[in-house]
Amino acid sequence: MGTAQVNPLEVGPPLISLGLNAPLADETLLNHRHSFLQKALPGLSVPPQALETALTQMATAIVAQTNDNRQAQEQKTAEDQEPKLPSKKFEVTLPVLMGYLLINDERNLPQIWHQRSNCSKRQESQVLRDILDALARTPEAYSSAVPIVTA
Repeated sequence: MGTAQVNPLEVGPPLISLGLNAPLADETLLNHRHSFLQKALPGLSVPPQALETALTQMATAIVAQTNDNRQAQEQKTAEDQEPKLPSKKFEVTLPVLMGYLLINDERNLPQIWHQRSNCSKRQESQVLRDILDALARTPEAYSSAVPIVTA
């Protein structure tokens, strides 16, 4: 069975070590295992050719993945550089605004909405300030004082 190993420093029951025995197998099972390993792991029988094939497949997969990533990055960069329509930024307020202005196409909105949809949140107050400043200095201005835009 096993032998008891007693450690004088340990308190408790002695440890018993058991030897591990391989499960019983017949010739058919061993042949099946060998043929399966040959099919699943061809490098066992022909190492140089299998290694070269595996490395070629790996290199092809890496190149394909790199090309896919590069193409996705270029597409994202191209999409970021295109001007955005107001519907991308003002999803909730745009239908109300278009109904209020009696406009059917968002491309016909006043320029302020197109400028705001293409700027970041940090730039919005500056864009509003520039537009209001430009409108306040035209003959169509509502008052003689320039409005002050704050956050």
